[in-house]
Amino acid sequence: MDITHAQLPPRAESADRVFTTPRAAVVLDGATAFTPSAVSAATYADVLGRRLTHLLRSESSADLAGCLSASIEYTVAELDVCAGGAASSTVSVVRETEHTVDVLVLGDSPVVVHTTEKTHTLVDDRLDR
Repeated sequence: MDITHAQLPPRAESADRVFTTPRAAVVLDGATAFTPSAVSAATYADVLGRRLTHLLRSESSADLAGCLSASIEYTVAELDVCAGGAASSTVSVVRETEHTVDVLVLGDSPVVVHTTEKTHTLVDDRLDR
């Protein structure tokens, strides 16, 4: 799988993060907390993305939702934050396996997959319900 990405604004000016492995791409859109927080959205997205990428590399066939859940638990403990009082992040993951492409979308960062037959847009529509 060939992965190419670009980011605007630059990483240093944004809470958005892109991480890649040879077989996966992870995009995070960090969001600041509603209340003042010692942990920035950029830091939260950075720690979460690095942990998720680590798990994707070391457990190449593991369930994406399980990897994300473990990564969130790690990030919460590492940064000593609690729900509702900390930054957050959307997460989109695309991983190529030998026979499939796995996709995970959490939040409002869709994934668009082009096949020879059609284009698929995968979204997390739970916020719309």
